[in-house]
Amino acid sequence: MVLHCEQKHLGSADSIAQKTVNVLQSLGSPSKGNRGKRLLVIINPHSGRGKARKTYHSVVEAMLQAAGFEVVLHVTERPGQATDIVRDEALEQFQAVVAVGGDGTAFEVLQGYFHGQHWQQRTRTPFCLVPSGSGNALSANCGMWDAVTAAYAVCKGKQRPIDIFSVLQAQGQRFYAFLSIYYGMMANLDRGTDHLRWMGSVRFTIGALHEIFQRKKYAARVAFLPSASAERLPHADRGSSSPGNAHERSEGKAASNKQEHGRMEGNSAPQGPATQILDGLGDLSRLDLFNANALPQGWRMLPCEETSFFAAVNLPFLDFTSRTGPQADFDTGCLDLMYVEDLKSRKEGLEFLEAIGKGKHLEGSNCLLEKVAALIIDPLSPGTWLVVDGEDIPYRRVYVEGKSNWPLCGGNM
Repeated sequence: MVLHCEQKHLGSADSIAQKTVNVLQSLGSPSKGNRGKRLLVIINPHSGRGKARKTYHSVVEAMLQAAGFEVVLHVTERPGQATDIVRDEALEQFQAVVAVGGDGTAFEVLQGYFHGQHWQQRTRTPFCLVPSGSGNALSANCGMWDAVTAAYAVCKGKQRPIDIFSVLQAQGQRFYAFLSIYYGMMANLDRGTDHLRWMGSVRFTIGALHEIFQRKKYAARVAFLPSASAERLPHADRGSSSPGNAHERSEGKAASNKQEHGRMEGNSAPQGPATQILDGLGDLSRLDLFNANALPQGWRMLPCEETSFFAAVNLPFLDFTSRTGPQADFDTGCLDLMYVEDLKSRKEGLEFLEAIGKGKHLEGSNCLLEKVAALIIDPLSPGTWLVVDGEDIPYRRVYVEGKSNWPLCGGNM
């Protein structure tokens, strides 16, 4: 179950915490059983509107203390620090990792979980995100709409796994993601409004309107393996079970487009989960995306090189209001690849934007959906980003494959 509390109806922060603790106890919360158990808490004070620190100390801290947890607290001071904290801590000594921030903070934490040879041991410790960012997609998908609900999920200790996917690039770079990968319109409304973080999620609407009125299309060569085709592949074509083979073989060359901006640089030697499908393709740098007939067994090319809208999503919500992946789910083992070849007018673009907010954009014939187990994106157009979970990565060819499990606290309990 999810306990949903509107803070404005409950009074002061102390009152919120105390009333929720009372509810926990009345429901048989294991508050006494939490005595002596530890939580690793990471606060990103720069997330969203910059209120993460206040959110923790005014709401979350009192609840965790009342529930009997011992807290090891870190406040980040630089980008990427959350990754270092999770990677360097012995997570087996903690009941859970709790981050107060947004999806960018969760993305950093995820890199720490899967970096290095001890990733399997780390992923036995569940993760919870207390929403304090601009989009808060992970929290929205877990049914944790506010800080009280997230803290409640930690206290109750319920968890469920979520699929994550591997993102490989040249020069030995590898990322892990839980939410989405996109370029073009979706990337620009996100990264292009980074200077408007103080506005919260409204900045995404402003960015979307700007893109729609410009009516731009963006080019990329995209190859994908439908999930149904992946299930029919012989075991040998899926590659070995040893991690990192495809990752190591993707070092040969970058994409033809030399625009390689990107804040996130990826892990140089991640030794994370196996990418069995990509491993089965051999030398990834030799794949010819210009020739559909040269694609491996079961793979297909996106029929159009230019699109008005492109997104591959792993979860339904990309923020609290936009149900961009209405058919996506936590553990399907595939990504929902959606694209629109052409939004022919500004009116059609505005209608499409409204439909995304309601999760009805797939009901029209112009937005197409493919369930994919793996995909390759070769971005071509300048003036955009390649964005993974809200973070831009180097703008060059990328190889994507799911799935691996990451345990989360809550998850629409």
